[in-house]
Amino acid sequence: MLGAIWNQYMDDERPDLGLRPIIYMSFADNDSLNKMRKHFDFDPEKVGTTVATLDAQTVAEQSRIPRQDCEHVEDIMRYFNIEMRSPDNSGNAAAYIAIAAFLSTLRGDLYQHVDNPDALPGQWGQSFSKSAQDVVDHLIEYPTGEPPFGITMYCWRCGSRGHMYDKCPETDFICSKCTKSDQGWRRANAGTHKEGLCIFRT
Repeated sequence: MLGAIWNQYMDDERPDLGLRPIIYMSFADNDSLNKMRKHFDFDPEKVGTTVATLDAQTVAEQSRIPRQDCEHVEDIMRYFNIEMRSPDNSGNAAAYIAIAAFLSTLRGDLYQHVDNPDALPGQWGQSFSKSAQDVVDHLIEYPTGEPPFGITMYCWRCGSRGHMYDKCPETDFICSKCTKSDQGWRRANAGTHKEGLCIFRT
């Protein structure tokens, strides 16, 4: 599945446009990059579509947000006066990490004002008319369409866009990477996909 996420066409009708570039963003205190490498044997930095790997905690520190306000995503949200809703939901957590990075990066542009030279969060400068919490609340409540992933027909077993995995007519795949793996579950699933679609490096 990770391989499918990292290898999506920019436009399914125009594959000649290439694959979507990926910016992988995490937060240092959850160590997601190392967890992904260890538990899934998948390294986003080694996939050709990954154009950048960012740590939102480092972004906040480089934006001169005080260290004590950068320990956790919750600290940065508090710094920007944003109350987090259901932060244990992985989708919400990802959104809050992105919000932390954007607000940290744009802090000077959003909050800089003659009466607020240190660009402290609040309703100053460009953000005079609306608080960050108002914007986040609007994003949460705003109805969105179906996400693009999972809508397009795609077989992660053979790579076809004409059927789903459970309808795949191919039956004799053997992934040599998974066959040689030290992990039993990978060897047991070596016949579920072709090697070119394997999400693992080795």
